[in-house]
Amino acid sequence: FADKLAPLIKVEVADDSKPPIDDDQLAEAYETMKEVAQTFDYDSMQFVIQSLEEYKLPTEDAKKFSAIKTAAEKPDWEKVLELLAG
Repeated sequence: FADKLAPLIKVEVADDSKPPIDDDQLAEAYETMKEVAQTFDYDSMQFVIQSLEEYKLPTEDAKKFSAIKTAAEKPDWEKVLELLAG
């Protein structure tokens, strides 16, 4: 039964196996997220989030990203923009 559902279950990859993101890429992703949040574009926000999930983020940015991701899933655009500004 679990084998049949396996393709539908998202498996998180351990951070240790992910490549680290460089500062420029992260800054660009945050800037893109700001632009996307201002236009209320849920699909584009999810695309950026999925892209960032492929990288190992520094500890502080990982916490920030987690909060942004949670806000974006609702979507709470004001909260996303607030987190990105801080």
